[in-house]
Amino acid sequence: MAKDPVSVPALPKPIGPFNYAVRSKGMLYVSGAIGVDENWKVVAPDDVTAQSKKALEWIKATLDATKVPLANVVKMTVYLTDAADYKAFNEVRRGFFPEPYPASTVVVVKELVLKGAVVEVEVVAELP
Repeated sequence: MAKDPVSVPALPKPIGPFNYAVRSKGMLYVSGAIGVDENWKVVAPDDVTAQSKKALEWIKATLDATKVPLANVVKMTVYLTDAADYKAFNEVRRGFFPEPYPASTVVVVKELVLKGAVVEVEVVAELP
């Protein structure tokens, strides 16, 4: 299997054994993004709107590093710690993604890896 890890100079070094994204067979697989700052501290703990915006900014930075436009995102998976946050997440998402929107799955989870995080987003995009 051919996989090409992506370097994202605009973001801090990953805190674990993972890459922000990997290119493979014409697709870009972007790791889950949580709303954190450059020191890996959760922004606005328990605030889905602020965290969603920051997580999607990190995804955009990853796509920008590979010159992939947001319009090329074909699949999005969203993890929320509270189903009631779905509407607020959608409001933020609309500001990032043009129509036609990507396919999407939303999963409600008990908790995320960083304390205070309430949303995590991963995407798959087609390479230009």
